[in-house]
Amino acid sequence: ISGAAHFIPYLTSGSETDPSPGFQPTGACNGYPIHVNGSTYESIQDAIDNESGKRINISSGVYNGNVDATGSGIDVSLLPGNSPGCVTVNGNLSLNSGDSLIMDIDGTTACTQYDQWTYNGTVSLGSAKLDIVLGYSPSVTDTFLIIDNDGTDAISGTFSQGSKITVGGYSFTIQYNAGDGNDVVLYLAPTVTCPGDTAVGNDNGVCTAVVNGIAPVTTGFGTSVSYVITGSTNTSGSGDASGITFNKDTSYVKYIVTDGGGNQDSCTFRVVVSDTTAPAFS
Repeated sequence: ISGAAHFIPYLTSGSETDPSPGFQPTGACNGYPIHVNGSTYESIQDAIDNESGKRINISSGVYNGNVDATGSGIDVSLLPGNSPGCVTVNGNLSLNSGDSLIMDIDGTTACTQYDQWTYNGTVSLGSAKLDIVLGYSPSVTDTFLIIDNDGTDAISGTFSQGSKITVGGYSFTIQYNAGDGNDVVLYLAPTVTCPGDTAVGNDNGVCTAVVNGIAPVTTGFGTSVSYVITGSTNTSGSGDASGITFNKDTSYVKYIVTDGGGNQDSCTFRVVVSDTTAPAFS
């Protein structure tokens, strides 16, 4: 035999541990062949090269070799784990806009409650589509590390959805520099709720009022808050606008909350300062 050759070791002892369709990693069953859609492959890449347009189920485990779905006419959907599960690849990931990653999220524990990829190599997303199968109601403190990228090399590109994806009525931020600085993490997008319109009288002897108790209520992960005040008062700053001196008449306070992925939410309310000082004769 000249040139490169592929071989598939056969089962020498034990028994098949995962009879469902999809990959079973080498070593899980003493080198039992990998089956996808009725065919047998020795690597994830072999399946990609031969199963364009199909869903490739990859059982939990460790795989060697690059995963490249950017070739001409190759579009695949990759499903890691055993619903859910974890897949580690000792190699690079390269996707394009015709590909998709399908991830199960049923809770906050990787491998048993949500799918996770680990790549010991470079990661290029190439505007591939992220599909989330959501199986529970997440809370505002829940986070999901869906791609654990080794080393310090940054994620290249983004998913087609950019920085936000909506699933089952929930909006998630997709952050590409999370975790230890180069991982892909999902968490609920931020929200901010303003207090109701506030009416106060002017402070003694002046036509202004220092207004307190107007903090917003925010949710989200790694959020920061800022405000912009327009109308009779014009100023801006970070944090809570309580303690600001407002001029007489109507001011409009806009709160903006921003999370670590750059997604924002905002709300606006009014602060009305009336002149309540009785006139005096001198």
